[in-house]
Amino acid sequence: MKNKVVLIGVNNYNGLGLVRGFGENAIKPYGIIVGVEGKLGGGFIHKSKYWKNVWLVDHAEDSVECLLKNFSNEEEKPIVISYVDKVTQLLDARYNELSKLFILPSINQQEDAINVLANKFEQVQFAKMLGINMLETKIIELATVSQNNDNHYPVILKPVQGGEGDKYDISICYTEDEYNGAIQALKVKGYKRILQQPYLQDRQEYVVFGALDKKYDFCSYTVIHNLRQYPSAFGIGCFSEYITESNDKAVFNFAKLLMQKIMDYGYSGSIDIELFKDCNNEIYINEINWRVGGRNFVSLDTKIYSTIWWAQLQGGMDIDCFRQHTVNNVEGFSMKETEDVKNVLYHQIKFKDWIKDYRRTTNFAVKNKKDKKPKLFLSSYINTVVICVYASEI
Repeated sequence: MKNKVVLIGVNNYNGLGLVRGFGENAIKPYGIIVGVEGKLGGGFIHKSKYWKNVWLVDHAEDSVECLLKNFSNEEEKPIVISYVDKVTQLLDARYNELSKLFILPSINQQEDAINVLANKFEQVQFAKMLGINMLETKIIELATVSQNNDNHYPVILKPVQGGEGDKYDISICYTEDEYNGAIQALKVKGYKRILQQPYLQDRQEYVVFGALDKKYDFCSYTVIHNLRQYPSAFGIGCFSEYITESNDKAVFNFAKLLMQKIMDYGYSGSIDIELFKDCNNEIYINEINWRVGGRNFVSLDTKIYSTIWWAQLQGGMDIDCFRQHTVNNVEGFSMKETEDVKNVLYHQIKFKDWIKDYRRTTNFAVKNKKDKKPKLFLSSYINTVVICVYASEI
């Protein structure tokens, strides 16, 4: 492939899995990493052996300027892939300008179309248009919210879109007093608005992630079932099982229909979608992320390299090279080991049970025999936590 690949994001598992996936497919990407200095001793993602070159910048806005400075004069347009919300939004806001120089994800090649559908309230309308269930959602303007409301508790409050706040500001409210307290706390933190959804207590969580392109009739994805997450109430899945047509046909078919409809709508790029199944086995979209997600490291196990294949298509590769096997249908388990072990530390699971899950895991977020530097960098942290946990159970 003649096109250079540029990955832009922060120091997280999303990018680590992504650079490893490209490397395993004999493509060395370039990286622009935001805000690494001072985090985990300077970060771990840029230590991967698979990078061609890496630039470290302070802010998301700096990443776009770094891209323009270093890649504006290429003979073939570089393929640019973001794996964080803020950068995705910045690129889409300047799509008309940047698409003259780079190949970027888009919805029907329209500027700001992704940004519109990054708003979770807009996603509800989008889902209705597609004929797909999504949790009812409303946006609360904090300046005008009433102390007395008609909420049916529990509810969950979270940022309207990824670039507007921190996931650790998410609040689950079981009573009106808790709700009013959470609203006040969000006001103090500077929030102007917040998204509210019903909180499904007896739910199962799934993720469908992959890449799409209507032009090539390309629809590639993997589905996983989050068996455990951290934090337990609203965190991101850290121990998951791969979903196949044989072990959960209903979720598998829901994901197939959903991805096909989004592809047909005109989206080109990577995507990460959270799904809920309630106690009545109804399946809903929880949210859509128009970027590479944190579970893409699973591709190193399943060999379903959705985002890498999308990039290769943009670079001119014939889709027939991989058309016959674009959806995962093998079984296995994945673990974000540095996050999942916290469930033991905070007594969500017994240490011996966690060890059993660790041993049956077929793919890890950090541990990788072919790319050891990021693992070695974090190993002291993991070992310390494990020792503390073990000591607490003796």
